[in-house]
Amino acid sequence: MIRYLLDVQADFKEQDEEARLHAWAEWARPGDYLALNVPGFGLAGFQYLRMLFNAQTAKPDVHISIDLCRKRSGEKYRMFRRFTF
Repeated sequence: MIRYLLDVQADFKEQDEEARLHAWAEWARPGDYLALNVPGFGLAGFQYLRMLFNAQTAKPDVHISIDLCRKRSGEKYRMFRRFTF
C-alpha cells in the first residue's frame, strides 16, 4: 500500500506530498482499487483511503446496498422503518 501511494503521488506536480496525495485522490476512480491487488483491501477500503486524502467521494456501505436492493425488488423503505426510533 505504501509503495503504491509513493509511486502514484510522484505522477503529480503539486509542491508537497499532502497536496500530491490529494490530487491523486481526486483523480483516482473507484475501479482503481483493483490495481493494488492487496488481499482484503477492496473497494470500501480504497474509497476510504481517498476520503482520508480529502477526495469528494463516497464509500460503499452494506446498509445502503441492502436498502437499494430492496427498493428495486419492491420492498420500499422497509429498512428505514426497522430503524425508526
